Amino acid sequence: MACLGADARAQALVALAAGNAVLVERPLGLEDHPVVGPLIVVGRVDLEGTELALVVCDGPEVPTLRRILAERPGARVPLVSLTDGLGRFVCERVVSIDTTASGGNASLLMLKED
Repeated sequence: MACLGADARAQALVALAAGNAVLVERPLGLEDHPVVGPLIVVGRVDLEGTELALVVCDGPEVPTLRRILAERPGARVPLVSLTDGLGRFVCERVVSIDTTASGGNASLLMLKED
């Protein structure tokens, strides 16, 4: 998740509270600590080359950011605001594990239909 704009500090706190890894631009008062747990402070966020799940911004940059995000190849990245609420900061991940070939119950696959 990238936090951009004047409210980056508040955005980062909300994003961290929601369990996200957060990418923020300097200055946040953390210039001497580029990596603090899941918080990564960078000189500039590369919106075109960085893998992102969400971008947070409040301010005049929003129209430009929408255009940049829309032009990115691949999956669409939502642009949200602090006013959208904590629910928008939760990034859902679905993991499916196929256990049939790695010790699953093979006898279930061989049942005959009556």
